[in-house]
Amino acid sequence: MLIDARRAGAWREVRGAIRLAEERLSTGSEEEVLSLTGEGRSSPDAHPSVGPQNKIIIIRPDSGAFFWSKQRGSTVHCTRSGNSEAQPIYVTLSRLLKYVEISQLPEDLGGSWTFDLDLWIQNRIYTEAFVKDAAGSLFDLEKVCARLSVLEPGARVSSTEDAFCLARAACNTAIDASAKVLLAGKGVLQALDINYLGGSWKNGPYKMPQDIIDSKDKVEKLLDAIRSGEKKMKDAWTVVEKQFGDAREANALEDGVKRVTDWILGPAELLLNAHSADVGSDVASSEELRLRHEALEMLCRETYGQYAELLHKIDCLPLNKIALPKDLKSQRDFMDFVCRSFASRLERRRNILITCLRFYRLVSEYFERTSEVYETYISHEDIEDFESADSALHDLQDNQMAIDSLEQEVLKEGEKLTDLLCMPAKDALGRDLGLSREGAILEVRGVLQAASERARIFRENVELQKLRLEQICHIRAYEKDATQAMQWLNELFQVLLESHSHVGCNVMEIQSQKEQHQAFQETAKSCELPTESNERLGGELWRAWDRLQAVGREQMTRLRVSAVFHRSVQEHCNQLVELIEKVKETRGNLASSGSSGALCSLTKGKKGEVSTMASPISLNDSAAVSDTTTAGQSLRGAMRRLLSRREKLLMEVGRMVRLGRLLRSRLREPLYPPADSNQG
Repeated sequence: MLIDARRAGAWREVRGAIRLAEERLSTGSEEEVLSLTGEGRSSPDAHPSVGPQNKIIIIRPDSGAFFWSKQRGSTVHCTRSGNSEAQPIYVTLSRLLKYVEISQLPEDLGGSWTFDLDLWIQNRIYTEAFVKDAAGSLFDLEKVCARLSVLEPGARVSSTEDAFCLARAACNTAIDASAKVLLAGKGVLQALDINYLGGSWKNGPYKMPQDIIDSKDKVEKLLDAIRSGEKKMKDAWTVVEKQFGDAREANALEDGVKRVTDWILGPAELLLNAHSADVGSDVASSEELRLRHEALEMLCRETYGQYAELLHKIDCLPLNKIALPKDLKSQRDFMDFVCRSFASRLERRRNILITCLRFYRLVSEYFERTSEVYETYISHEDIEDFESADSALHDLQDNQMAIDSLEQEVLKEGEKLTDLLCMPAKDALGRDLGLSREGAILEVRGVLQAASERARIFRENVELQKLRLEQICHIRAYEKDATQAMQWLNELFQVLLESHSHVGCNVMEIQSQKEQHQAFQETAKSCELPTESNERLGGELWRAWDRLQAVGREQMTRLRVSAVFHRSVQEHCNQLVELIEKVKETRGNLASSGSSGALCSLTKGKKGEVSTMASPISLNDSAAVSDTTTAGQSLRGAMRRLLSRREKLLMEVGRMVRLGRLLRSRLREPLYPPADSNQG
C-alpha cells in the first residue's frame, strides 16, 4: 500500500493514514486509504527489504530527510505492530521504482498506468450495489435456513405442517432472489472485464490494478457465498422435507401400534377370557375347547403379522437415520410387552388344553387296555387248557409291561396338567385374573386316584393270574416229562423182551449177555430221578410254612390281646371319671342335707369293712340325729351303691393291670426264638 505523504499538511495526517492502513491490512482489505494503491515486486530476492510484512510504503518529500529518518523507529508504529520488521518504509519518489514496478504506478507518480477516475467511480458504484444486494440475499438465505429448523427430530406432523408450508414458500422466494443476485454479480464481473479489456493487465496477473482485482475477488467471493448459501438452504430443505416424510411415516406407525394394542387389550382378551377357566372333563370336551382355541389363534395371526411388521419398521427407523418421536418408542415397547404377554398366555392356554386332551386320551386308553386284558386273560378260569398257558403267560407279561408304561405316562401327564392348572392366570398387562380352577384340579386328582387304585387292583389280579399260569406251565412240564419217561420205559421194555430174553448155551455167550444186560439196566436207571433232595426240600418247605404260621398266629394273638387291653383300659378310665363325678355330686347332696357324718363313715371304710365300720357310726349318728329325713337316707343308699360299684371296678382294674404286665413281658419276647429261626 502506497501513502503519498507529500500531499499531507502535517505529520498528524500521515500518522492517521498509517493507522487506518494498518487496520485495513489487519482485516485483509486491499483498498486505497487516502492514497493510491499498488503491489510491490513479486520476487523477494530482487528486493530483500520488501517482505510480506512490509506492505506499507510512504512516499516522503525530498526535503526533511532527518525528520523522516527519525520516524523509522517511531514508537507509535512499533507498539502497534509488535514487530520492528513490519514498520512502514519511507522512500522518496525517485527511489519508489526499487519497490514497485512502473506498470503498477499512475502517471503522476512516474508510472505508465493511465488512471480514469470516472470509470473507477462507476465500477465502484456497481460493485457496492452488488455487495449490498448480495448481503441482503445472504441474510435472506440464512434466515430461511433458520426457519427450516422448525421441524425438530421426532416432532408430529400435525404440529409442524403449517410451519412446513410457510418455510417452503420462503425457500422458493429466497431461491428466486438469489438467482437474481447471481445474475447481477455475473454482470458486474463482465462490466469490470470489459472496462479494463484494453489495458495491459492481460499480459500477466500483476498488470491489472489491485483495487479492480480486489473488487473482482470480493464479487466472486460473494457469488460463491451466495451459491454456498443456496446449496446450504437446498440441503436444509431436503433434510426438512425428509424429516416431514419421516414424521408422516412415524405417525402411520404410531396409528398401527395403537390399533394393534387396542385389539389385543380389547377383543382378543375377551375371546380368550371366555373359556379360560374350563379345561374339559373328558376327551370330547377337551377336543372342543382345543378347536375353539385354534380358531382364536387363526384369528390372531393377522394381528401378529401387523405386530411383526411394525416392530421391523420401527427398529429400522434409526438404521435409516429417521428420528423417532418421543412417545413412539414407549408405545412400541408397550405394544411389544402386551403382544408378548398375550402370546405367552395364549401358548400357555394351548399347552394346558393339549396336555388335558392327552391326559384324558391316555386315561381312556389305560382303562380300555386294562379292561381288555382283564377280560381276555383274567376274568375266565380256563385252568385245564394247558396247551395255551405258556403263550398266555408271555402275552400277559407283555401286556403288563405296556400297561405299566402307559400308567407312568398317565401319572406324568396328570402331574404336569395339575402343575399347569395351579399356575396363576394373568392378562396381557400382567394383572391376575383370579380364575378359580380348583374344580378342574380336584377332578384331575380324582382321575389320578382312580387310575392308581385301578392299577393296584389290576396289578394284584395280574400277579395272581401269572402265578396260576406259571403253575399250569410247571404242571404241563411235569406231565411232558412223565409222558416222555413212560415212553422211554415202554421202549426199553420192548427192547428187553425182544433183544434180551434169550439165554446163551455156553459160558462165554452167557457172560456176554450178562454184560449187555447190565449195560441195559444202567441205561434204564438213567430215567430215574433221585427224590432225596426233593424230599429234603419239601421238608424244609413245610417247616418254613409251619414257622410262618406260628409267627403269624403269635402276632395275631398279641394284636388281639393288645386291642382288648387298650379298649378295656379306656372303658375303665371312663368309668372311673364317671364314678368320680357321681361321688362329687353325692357328696354335695349329703353336705346340703346335713349328713356329713355318714359321708365320713362311708368314705373312710376300706374294702370288706364297709358294713362293720359304718354300723357303729351309723347307730351313733342315728341316736344323735333321730329326725333324719327320707331324702338323707336315699342319699346314703346311693353312696353305698357307689362304694359297691367302686369295689367291682377296682377288681376289674386290677385284672387289667395284671393283663398289661403279662402283655408287656410277652411283647418284650421275640416273635420267634433266634436259635430256632437260625436253625430253620
